[in-house]
Amino acid sequence: MKNHLSEYFNIEKGHKNLDFVDINFEKDTKLFFDPYLIKFGVSDICKEMAEVVESFEIELFDSFRTKNFSRQKELFAHSSERNETKFGYGNGRNGKGNSISGMQKAFESIKTILEENPNLNSLPDLVILVKDFSKDGLSDLLANLLYKILLKYTKDQIEENGVAEVFVKEVKTYTSWDTETRNWKTYREEVYTINGEVFLLAPKYIVRNTYLFGIDKYLRNQVIEYYQTLPEYKDANGKKIPKKNIIDQLSSEQEN
Repeated sequence: MKNHLSEYFNIEKGHKNLDFVDINFEKDTKLFFDPYLIKFGVSDICKEMAEVVESFEIELFDSFRTKNFSRQKELFAHSSERNETKFGYGNGRNGKGNSISGMQKAFESIKTILEENPNLNSLPDLVILVKDFSKDGLSDLLANLLYKILLKYTKDQIEENGVAEVFVKEVKTYTSWDTETRNWKTYREEVYTINGEVFLLAPKYIVRNTYLFGIDKYLRNQVIEYYQTLPEYKDANGKKIPKKNIIDQLSSEQEN
């Protein structure tokens, strides 16, 4: 049996020869969707993905601030691990990960966190500040949010590489985030499968084996934002000076 996707594409094994990650069908690859690579990516697919993520973030943080627990339950309804990506720490066939009750329990501390951090508004912030919400959990959530986009990307890559005849087409049902209704939406369409299983390809430029953001960077950003509120760190027109200027000024003062 062929283990790596590259074998089906008849290409030398390894990510370097592909636009996407060369997944292993027998075990998970220790990679995670990185929200910052998506948010600041310049490709069309990154822009499309970023719109989806931002739409979900707005709904999620609004549900936290209004203490709308039923809405939170709806939002977390599709946050479990997706076997189709073959990413994470599992064996490639787990499909468990985040549950609705588990996610709600993990975010029990969110009220206090939001009171102390009123500007909190992005999913990466939660990985840093919520103890039981890991990068693996965030990556699983992103896979669900972006499922429809990833499925189209998979179809495009298969057809562009001329290997459609290697796979079997089947009609499958799946759920993905819909920006128009700002809700989860169920779709049914023809997709490519291997041994009856759906698989999702991911552009290799939106994944990492570890996140570059962390508590140190978060705290530094919070401190700099505080400095921006002080009169001595505003320009002649009373506007905030750039963060880089503040960092340079503080570094210079520390050296002297």
